Amino acid sequence: MEEGDASAVAILAGMLAEGEGGAVDGKRALTLLTSELSQKDRRAYPVLAGLYLDNRFTGRRPRDAARLLATAPDLNSIIAAASLFVDYGERLKTPAAYERRLESAAKVGEPGAAMALARLRFSNHPDFGNDDSGARAVLAPLAAAGDREAQLLLVETQYGDLGASSFNPRPRGDAMSDDEARALIEDGIAADVASAFRVKGRFQRVGVVYPQDDAAATQSLLAAAERGDVEAMVLLGAAYDDGLGTAENPRERLRWWREAARLGSFAARQKLARAFTFDSFDKLMTLREGVTERLALYNNGGISLGFGTPMELLGMFSGGRARDAGTAALADAVMDGFRVAPAGLDDTKLVPLIRVLPDEIRVAIETRLKRDGYYAGSPEGVFGPAVRAALTAWVEASGPLPDEAMPATEGPAATEAVATLPVALVDRVRDRIFTTAMRKDLTEAERNDVITALNALAAYGDIPARWVLVRNYHQATFIRDIVTAEEITRYGLDILVTRPEGVEKAEFEFIFDVTAMYEAGKLDAFGAGFVNAVRDDPRLQDPLTLGSITQHFIFAPGACDAIQPAMQVAGASVGSDDGCSEAVMQALIAFARSAGASGVDARAREAAAAQLARLDAAAK
Repeated sequence: MEEGDASAVAILAGMLAEGEGGAVDGKRALTLLTSELSQKDRRAYPVLAGLYLDNRFTGRRPRDAARLLATAPDLNSIIAAASLFVDYGERLKTPAAYERRLESAAKVGEPGAAMALARLRFSNHPDFGNDDSGARAVLAPLAAAGDREAQLLLVETQYGDLGASSFNPRPRGDAMSDDEARALIEDGIAADVASAFRVKGRFQRVGVVYPQDDAAATQSLLAAAERGDVEAMVLLGAAYDDGLGTAENPRERLRWWREAARLGSFAARQKLARAFTFDSFDKLMTLREGVTERLALYNNGGISLGFGTPMELLGMFSGGRARDAGTAALADAVMDGFRVAPAGLDDTKLVPLIRVLPDEIRVAIETRLKRDGYYAGSPEGVFGPAVRAALTAWVEASGPLPDEAMPATEGPAATEAVATLPVALVDRVRDRIFTTAMRKDLTEAERNDVITALNALAAYGDIPARWVLVRNYHQATFIRDIVTAEEITRYGLDILVTRPEGVEKAEFEFIFDVTAMYEAGKLDAFGAGFVNAVRDDPRLQDPLTLGSITQHFIFAPGACDAIQPAMQVAGASVGSDDGCSEAVMQALIAFARSAGASGVDARAREAAAAQLARLDAAAK
């Protein structure tokens, strides 16, 4: 490329980013695109914006991307910028110029432009938003031309205060009649349009167009969410959170918010971040969700999210679940927040944040930076300019934090490539076993057969069977004669992580089980089962989850002492007097991630599947 040839920057950078004609070199691509030369050609802007959003070479920079896309020469970039403005509220020097370009794109029928402009005007953006009349004016010609999504959005927005707590909302002056609105919604439902179910659900919630009916509203939202409607997923999660038209269900609430966040919903990310503060009882959320992602929201600063000031993060550190992870793991999660959203490294964001970080977290971050070779000073928690520079260097060297899959809700049996039985077969076997177990006249041999069959179900991953064995292991010698201590350890840990409905005081039952192992001299089996379970179940590799479990081991004699010897047998070692210490748990998680699955659970499930199949065949 000749010096001064600005037009070639975007082409060359794109080739470097994609590895065309050579190895992928994202760092060089970013250097080219952020150079003075690249600023001379706006064709480089969408390429750089793409790299700021795709999380391959740098953590996401949505505000920077929004500005670049808004001033790019092509209409696709102009349209793409709108959703970023809705979420982040980024300001432009000349907002009117951008809005005119988006209006022009809508007038000439550029696909997606009118809807993007309408949603931008419906938003709370300080320059473009809070213009419902202008938004509906954009939708009207689109709806008249037969665009179903525009029609449904017009229907949905004809009430200005359509919220879950707004009963008898007032229609706008240009609102269509209830009959017309209902006809459009029902036509959309007949055509299986996801948003039609959402609009119906919102109307049913407040009693306009349709009779007020919370149960029916939640079912409509569920239908929309199952068809992929992201807004409905957020509303459905709120319904499970508040018990609107359905029983409160924290697991379903998180499932739908997580799915919406995965699909790009900023509102869902907000819901998840705030839910973490109140997760102390349910213990269903991860450190990544509750600390790293919440800090990323602060770093990027979303519009109307309530994460604009560091004081709003105090609750994250002052108590609650986060402390279960331990100081070092919590500090790592904070550092990862800058890998997710490096905009927070700017002093205008970082310095105010430092002032609300607890002393021990600041010291732990400085200790990590010193250990990794980025900081030469003494870790004292001062977090001066040298530390801030070291953190920036660490983030740049570490690269973006990889996107994380939705947290698993099932144990390792759900992820291992082992035999999978038909659900109906497992249900048949379970029903027969539980029915037989209720008989009063069982012989000793029949009782042992029941326990053996229950253990096969449990080994396969059946939660009801696992809970029966965990709940009764410590008080029934005939169960302890058949079910090994290592097996009951795996089952108990699964129960503690899964926290199934209807299971109460699982921690106490598991402590009683471990105490029974201690009295029988089987703590070595407990230790082995614990280490292998952490290796086999990715859920246990979250410091927050593991920490909340091991804090109960202090009530089980010998439990903590059994962990470190089992780690050493497995090939891991760490120097600590306390087997349940933060250092040991960190070492175990690191070992589990590097060594991979032990295969114990997979082999047990494989053998159990064959046994259950034989039991089912024998009963026919």
